[in-house]
Amino acid sequence: MNYKGVESKKGLAIFDKSAEKVNINSEIVTVACNYLLNQIEMAGKRQISYELGNGIISLSEDDLINIKKNLYKNILKKYPVDDTYLMLWTSDGEYFDQIGVDPLLKQVMEKSGLSTTVLPSNLVMWIYPKKVMVEEDLECIQLYNCDKKIK
Repeated sequence: MNYKGVESKKGLAIFDKSAEKVNINSEIVTVACNYLLNQIEMAGKRQISYELGNGIISLSEDDLINIKKNLYKNILKKYPVDDTYLMLWTSDGEYFDQIGVDPLLKQVMEKSGLSTTVLPSNLVMWIYPKKVMVEEDLECIQLYNCDKKIK
């Protein structure tokens, strides 16, 4: 059989672009997961549990690995396309009972067997098809942009 499309340069170009897209998605999700994991690990007095008056919940290395694995899988499943984005957020301790946290983060924590109160408060992240943005101290910061290779 002759698979003309696959043998032609046009067919290979399509394959190469899709492979490149998968690599970009993987890079962006890795950057997002690493940032979120670092924020969770370093939350301290910004941890929702602490803000609720319950003290700081310590996480084991296994907890952190489990969170990262579940974050990666869930973000990749919902990865944005075209002009869309995925927004992940948490509320602070004062409004936690009314607002809670982003449904995706809630699902990740449930799959990890942990309470959402181990998350840091007031976390906001936007994951676009080619970049990752976060809000820190009311300032929008670009963590990664595949067009500019900022990390």
